[in-house]
Amino acid sequence: RSTDDTHLQHMPLSTRIGMRLLFHGLDHGRFVNSRRTEQVRRPSLTSRAGRKFDDPTHACERITAFIRTYNIDCTQLREPDLRNYPTMNSFFTRRLERGARPPASPRDPTVVSSAADCRLTVFSSVADAKRFWIKGKHFTLPALLQDSALAGQLHNGAVAIFRLAVEDYHRFHMPVDAVVGESRSISGTYFTVNSMVVRDKHFDVFTENKRDVTTLHARHPLTGAALPVAYVQVGALLVASIRRTAREGKTLQRSNELGYFAYGGSTVVCVFPQGSVEWDEDLVRNSE
Repeated sequence: RSTDDTHLQHMPLSTRIGMRLLFHGLDHGRFVNSRRTEQVRRPSLTSRAGRKFDDPTHACERITAFIRTYNIDCTQLREPDLRNYPTMNSFFTRRLERGARPPASPRDPTVVSSAADCRLTVFSSVADAKRFWIKGKHFTLPALLQDSALAGQLHNGAVAIFRLAVEDYHRFHMPVDAVVGESRSISGTYFTVNSMVVRDKHFDVFTENKRDVTTLHARHPLTGAALPVAYVQVGALLVASIRRTAREGKTLQRSNELGYFAYGGSTVVCVFPQGSVEWDEDLVRNSE
């Protein structure tokens, strides 16, 4: 963002071609909803993949190959010795050294921070998000949150979508100061969260995928008014688990860790009350 450079997401060629064929090939809508591809998206397959990533066999060799394939920067690891990661997942959920991700303007409570290392898209309203980015035919706030009361409080609110790629640091953090509220798990399938799928009308990724919804109880930094924030952790193809490291009722500061995703790509979706957030113009422009 600071340099205005464009970086292509790292992805093995075979994976890139496979996703293109699967999600943008001839008659892909019917193909992806076929019985064979439905089997690929079942939770049982993702659970089996999770067990594989928790297998300590040849862990160091697999981690080294993973780093090489995705060109991962290891200079900020809290534990720099790869031999001390017993499994692939232990490296995937790696911690960074303290201070590696300092929040912007740490003394300014009006600033909203990124929830994760990600590809970020932001929208001033749910309507804008549906118009520019989320093309699933059945996407609505009540469908995403599965909570009519919370959806009503956040009606047409501002949306931020933090999409994590497989090579990213996979711990997620607080965008604002808040008290951690209730978390609910919503069962679902495991579509990939790649943007080519999110932007395809055939797929309702955010409302069909397995996800956890955590309510953050924040306060407006200028008025003190209560501000509920929906913090949706979306699982994806091969994401074995969503784990929170902060308990309900705990007060966290902006940028504090809230939890992590195990192996795979994944996404955090934050929804703020209407009119409570004004995104930087360059982020809005790039999101459109």
